[in-house]
Amino acid sequence: MTAVPTSAVLLIGLEFFSGAGILIKRSFPISALFAAGLFFLFGSAVAVNLLRGRRELPCGCFGKKGTPISWHLVARDILLAVASLLATEFFSGRLLIFLIACAVIAGICVITPRVWMATSARA
Repeated sequence: MTAVPTSAVLLIGLEFFSGAGILIKRSFPISALFAAGLFFLFGSAVAVNLLRGRRELPCGCFGKKGTPISWHLVARDILLAVASLLATEFFSGRLLIFLIACAVIAGICVITPRVWMATSARA
């Protein structure tokens, strides 16, 4: 099995278990945190491709294969991630951990596309 089909199957499984875990009260905080991570991952991937000029790539969101990626998708993914993090904080009651997680994830989202752009420019 090649890397792309393997990662696609893994991603589908992660999305499923994150969504299913949100429905269970006991696993809600960790599942919501995991969902936030997935949203930030998706947003970062779209941002990197937009920064590289690949605007013609299909999004694939909700099964729509013809919709091209845009900055609107990046903003939507970030908003969904923040909403997931807020839900996690609401149920866990740990404000400091929440704020640290937000700062780390925001830093990753800002730095990652720049690092990828810098490394791809050298190649």
